[in-house]
Formats: sequence, C-alpha cells, structure tokens
Amino acid sequence: MAKQGLGRNVLDTPRMALIPSSSPHLQADLTGREELAALLGVRVPPDWPPTLVGEDRTALARRLDRQPKLTGWLPWYWVAHDDKPPVLVGLGGFGGPPDQDGCVSLSYSVVTSHQRRGYATEAVGALVSWALGASSVQQVEAEPLPRMLDSIAVLERTGFVRADTSSPTGLWRFVCTR
Repeated sequence: MAKQGLGRNVLDTPRMALIPSSSPHLQADLTGREELAALLGVRVPPDWPPTLVGEDRTALARRLDRQPKLTGWLPWYWVAHDDKPPVLVGLGGFGGPPDQDGCVSLSYSVVTSHQRRGYATEAVGALVSWALGASSVQQVEAEPLPRMLDSIAVLERTGFVRADTSSPTGLWRFVCTR
C-alpha cells in the first residue's frame, strides 16, 4: 500500500515501512539529512547514513535514472514507525535484479543508534519474502564477514543457511531458497 511522501510499493512490517529507493530519494539523501527527511516525511538521525551500505548512492541514483524498472531490486529505506515521529533506521536490499540462475544478493545496515532492536530481522524477513515472491527469484544470498556475528544471527533467524562455499574475499556465504 502506498503512503503519502513515501512512494509506491512500500512494504509494511509490524514496526516499519520499507521504501524502495528511487533517484529522487537518493539525490535527497546525497544532499543532506534535512532534504531526505522532508522528502520521506520522517526524522533522519544524526548518525545517518549507516555504515556498510554497499554501492555508492550517487551510482545508484544514476542507475535508477537510466533504468527505473530496477526499483525494488536496489536498496530500500527502512522507516521505523514505532518511534514518534517515524525515524529512518536503515538501508538495505538487493544489488540488482535476479541473475540468470534466479539469485539476488542482499546487503543491509542499520544506523548505530537503532541497532539491536530487531529492525534488521524484521526488514530482512520482509525483503526476502518480497524477493522470493517474484517468480524470477529462486535464491537470496548474503555474504557477511565472519566477525559480523549480529548480521549472521539475523540471517539465520530469517531462514538463511551457511553455504558450503565462501567467497574468494573471505566472506561467508549464506543462502535462503524457496
């Protein structure tokens, strides 16, 4: 269900709204917290953006300008509405549409001020359900560093299992399938 100021295709969870990134969102994000807050109608905390958000937001904005159909297959903004006013707590989603084997790659990060509150588990669960609901997706994968125990716990709580192989960069590979 779409919400005013948040764009289309918002995923609702019990405590959050997940908003697929768009070029205007990313441009506002790059301009500053105030611009992003005004566009989304939320509070953006001082520790925004979260660390480890993946691909550069400038490149993402350009990519969405060129290919608007990628909306949903790139990062989503995570807005917690259990805080008043609603607050932006994280950014995470996919690195692009499914590859020819039906696999999408997931990454995410939560701002330090809102970690360890269950937001990642809630958002990752919703994003995985959304992705696996697409007929073109057979598997979601994530590759945390072995020292990222909290992220590994989130993945395990949301149905991921560690794959037999790791990436050449030393990251562990976790997968979630239909």
